[in-house]
This record gives sequence, structure tokens and C-alpha cells, in this order.
Amino acid sequence: MRNRKITSKQYFKTAKIIHRALVGGVVLFAFIASYMLSGEEHIAIYNTETNIFYIIVGVLGLWALFGGEVIFKNQIKKARIQPALSLKMMQYQSANILKYAHVEGVALFSIVAAILTLTVWFLIIAGFLVFVLVSYHPSVEKAIKELDLNIEEQKQVKNPDVYISELYDNDE
Repeated sequence: MRNRKITSKQYFKTAKIIHRALVGGVVLFAFIASYMLSGEEHIAIYNTETNIFYIIVGVLGLWALFGGEVIFKNQIKKARIQPALSLKMMQYQSANILKYAHVEGVALFSIVAAILTLTVWFLIIAGFLVFVLVSYHPSVEKAIKELDLNIEEQKQVKNPDVYISELYDNDE
């Protein structure tokens, strides 16, 4: 097993690609679902006969927003106490991906609920979750603030050419 050092520029470029791919996947699926639903004759804005989906999407949505944030904060607490910046940044990336996944998963489920129930309300919920997901965009400033980095670590993260993380490859 060997490790490859990652510069600040590479780290945040990768984080942005991951984030945009997750947002793009949900948006693409929502457009496909909207197109599929546009041809349906019995489409409803809100359908009282699909109560179970309202409950499931509601509970999962609350979990994604609040439970995901609690998990994220716990991961950040663990990252802050790491002795090396590279370990902090690796933990930070994992915490962000978990936070994104919670919201993305519920948004995708909400779109599926819209398709299954022919109800537009679930697409509206998915749209809201996409906006939340977009608001989670990664940046140098957010990393500094959320990880509560000291002055030296801040300088390293702000310098695009400084190695701030590592990637472990399994070469056998």
C-alpha cells in the first residue's frame, strides 16, 4: 500500500467534482421524472391517497437535514482533534460525503415517490433538497471554518500548491 500526496488545489477540485456529480445526478433524474410525468393524464399536485409516501419522505427528509447534520458535526469533532492536517482533511472529506449522501438519497427517493404516485409534490420536495445540497458546496473558507484550523493550517489550506491530504492506493 502506498500513499499519494494531494495539494490543496487538487483536494478542493476533487471535492467540487464529487459535489457537482451528486447534485447533477439528482437534477438529471428529476428532469427525467418530470418528462415521464408530463405525459400522464392523472397527475396530481397533492394526492391524499398516498399518505404513506408523505410520511416516509417527510421522516427521511427530516433525518437527512437534521440527522445528517448531527453525524456531520460528530465527524468534524473527530477531525478537529487529529494531529496532522492531512488526517483532518481526509476525515473532513468523508464527513462531507456522508452529509451529501443523506440529502441526495432522500431527494432520489422523493423523485421515485413522484413517479410511483403520479404526484408533483414529491418533485417539489426533491427540488428543495437539491437547493439544500447545492448550499453544501465545498470551499476553502468552509473547510477552515468548520475544522477550526489554526493560522498555520489555514495558510497551508489556502496555498494551492501545499500538500494537505493523502490518497492511499492499494498496489499489490
